[in-house]
Amino acid sequence: MRYREVTTADHEQIAQKYIETFAKAPWNETHEFETILMYIKRLAAMNTFMGLIVETSDTHTFLGAALGYIKPWYQGEEYVLDTFFIDPSHQSQHIGTRFMEHLKTVLASREIPAIMLDTDRDTPAEKFYQKHGFSASEDTVLMFGNTKN
Repeated sequence: MRYREVTTADHEQIAQKYIETFAKAPWNETHEFETILMYIKRLAAMNTFMGLIVETSDTHTFLGAALGYIKPWYQGEEYVLDTFFIDPSHQSQHIGTRFMEHLKTVLASREIPAIMLDTDRDTPAEKFYQKHGFSASEDTVLMFGNTKN
């Protein structure tokens, strides 16, 4: 496997694979290509964006992506992992495990001590993150609000 940083040339492929991945159970999401492409472009335009791709070493076949950003934190900085996925045709092959280990190594080398993310409860994703040392905070709750009260 080969790991590399996301470039603008990757945006369309990431958007397509994102749609394919999250259209499957348990998410069963439906997204328009242009909507997801715009999401990726906006995220990548942030001056603190950090995205990685995992691909095969030989043919450079796309296997997955990690998209997020670095933000200030009272202990220095933390990485907000906004999206992490492996192409459905390559899941259950330990690619996600090796990719997560690589992401943690990259962040540690940049002296970023923490990763923050949100995911749905009782999903394979929750179990995956728990397996890799993530835990739900007992002290915080993720909340949403509407700006059009």
